[in-house]
Amino acid sequence: MNETPATDGMEAKGVSPEKPVVEEGGSGLRPPKQERSRRTLDRIVAAALELLRESGVEGTTVSAIVKRASTSVGSFYARFSGKDELVRYLRDRFRGEVLARWDAGAEAVDWPSLPLSARVREAVALLARAYGEDWILGRVLDGGSGRPGEEGGWWALDFRQHVLVTLSQTLLVPEDEVLHPRPEVALETGFRMVAGALRDAVEVDGAMGKEAAPDPLGSLARELAGAWTAYLETSVAVEPEDQREAGTDAALRPDQEPTPETAPTPQPAPSAGADFFDPWG
Repeated sequence: MNETPATDGMEAKGVSPEKPVVEEGGSGLRPPKQERSRRTLDRIVAAALELLRESGVEGTTVSAIVKRASTSVGSFYARFSGKDELVRYLRDRFRGEVLARWDAGAEAVDWPSLPLSARVREAVALLARAYGEDWILGRVLDGGSGRPGEEGGWWALDFRQHVLVTLSQTLLVPEDEVLHPRPEVALETGFRMVAGALRDAVEVDGAMGKEAAPDPLGSLARELAGAWTAYLETSVAVEPEDQREAGTDAALRPDQEPTPETAPTPQPAPSAGADFFDPWG
């Protein structure tokens, strides 16, 4: 199919389709006022998202989008100048929807009535839902690099910061339930652990297919919630490297032989009841 602008049914009837208003740095598509035009846009968006999930940006064409949307090439170009503008529009729309879904899920939880362990379970469940439903599409729309400041870095920056604000207000309150001496560090470290594990499960288990991994996030989320809760409840933190005393192995030069003055002090082996996250405590 020739992917060039053409007239559709709206133009044939003498109705001028509403042109997108493009703003600098984004799509800036003006919401259509006519019901028929809104339905057409919704079909184009739904078809594009399905194809992007299946084939990525490079593998998705305008002709495939309009075919799946049961509309015409002219109808597409009446709204977007091309596939790149459509991707920018979908990216902006998608990001807003992801944050809105997160906020709606968080607002539905009665956080103050729950103990810490239950709050962590709810938080991990929300993260599992976000990564399970949106991570792959988000990476496709953002270019796939995932590096902060580049295409694909939205999850590493905006989404992460938005989520951490919510979790600091729900997991760290009341303060007496969090025994970790540095609660904010424990919160961010736990988020990194959970987010990384969920991404791995979505990418690896999802690539194996639903038959091999029918519920890649269910049991994993429960394990992650338990680990994060234990970390928040531990009362001992590993000493930062920059606070280690002079004369430890970290202070030795590579070519320096240990002496009685510089040799590391032997540490006792962890006891059977040592904390999982701090075996040196």
